[in-house]
Amino acid sequence: MAGEAGTLLRSLDNGDSWMRIESIYPGSFFGTVATSDGSLLIYGLRGNVFRSTDEGETWARVDTGDQRTLMCGTATADGSVILAGSAGAVLFSDDGGASFRPVPTVGGRVYSGVSADPGGRLMLVGFGGISVIDPHAGSMATGNDDD
Repeated sequence: MAGEAGTLLRSLDNGDSWMRIESIYPGSFFGTVATSDGSLLIYGLRGNVFRSTDEGETWARVDTGDQRTLMCGTATADGSVILAGSAGAVLFSDDGGASFRPVPTVGGRVYSGVSADPGGRLMLVGFGGISVIDPHAGSMATGNDDD
């Protein structure tokens, strides 16, 4: 679990007990994603993303090249990871979260939820409604992101 002020908690027994992990970052985290390869990602303020490949024992910063706050994320069975958040931030990874590239959006929306369809298109929800984008095309596919 990840939360405010760098809070990190870890359970190895399906939540029966929890241990606090020494914080790797003093800012707030807004979410976690488990990837198809077993990696864990935590993300939050100022575009901070950290990745663990050992069930949360150790964490490494992922340089996203983006300073926008990340508030939602999802992973797909093919290893893709999508993180999204404020000011139109959408970051896409095709290597289990080891690296990310920005996906262009318009309108500077704040995204609070993201999911992927079987074809790889992303549905983003938040202030301003629903947007659907194709991260492989690098542009908006459909939706109401043109205002």
